[in-house]
Formats: sequence, C-alpha cells, structure tokens
Amino acid sequence: MDIQKIIVCLTSLLIIGCTPIKKEVVEKTELNVKYPSIEVRSMWQACAFQFVPLRISPYVYAPFCDCAVDFMRKRYSMEQVKALKPEESRKLGPLINKECQGKKLPDAPIQPSIAT
Repeated sequence: MDIQKIIVCLTSLLIIGCTPIKKEVVEKTELNVKYPSIEVRSMWQACAFQFVPLRISPYVYAPFCDCAVDFMRKRYSMEQVKALKPEESRKLGPLINKECQGKKLPDAPIQPSIAT
C-alpha cells in the first residue's frame, strides 16, 4: 500500500472520529424536591389504586401515575397538596387527565392474558 492511500485512510478516520454526534435534547423541568419520598410514593400509590379494580395492566397506568405525580409536584408544594379540599381535588382531575392521558412506557412487553 503506498503512502497516499495510508494518508487518505487515516484522514478519513480522523474526520469520521471527530464528527460530532447529535444528542437528543431532554427538556428539563423543575420538580418540587421538597416532597419526602414517602409522600411521592403515597401519591403514586393513590393514583395506581384507582386502576386496580378495573384490572388494568400496570404498563398502562404506571406512566399515567408518574405523569400525575409530576404534574402535582411541578405546580404545588406538599403543604398545598395536603390542604386541597375535595372539590379542589375534583377540579384537578380533568387537568391531570388532559396532561397525562396517552402516556405509555416505552417498549412495554405484551402481557399474557389469563383465561378464567
């Protein structure tokens, strides 16, 4: 192999190696970090319990509940959430549904159905 071919190959490798890779931009949102973990888990669990009697797969409701908890943490402090009256909570339901409906886990495995 002559020297010109070697130089061309090395230059090509250098150009390819130095080409920047486009990275996916992730939108960063501020969550209220003053929520104790137990409170976040309790909020998520309260959401999830709404789906259990309906026998809906966790692959369907888990991303919805993740979104619902994030919705609350972005907008309200823990004290505000605890102070919500039932009628105020009912008004939040449609807002959360609008924001979170259709959220799904990426590549959720298909769950086998159990014949009863």
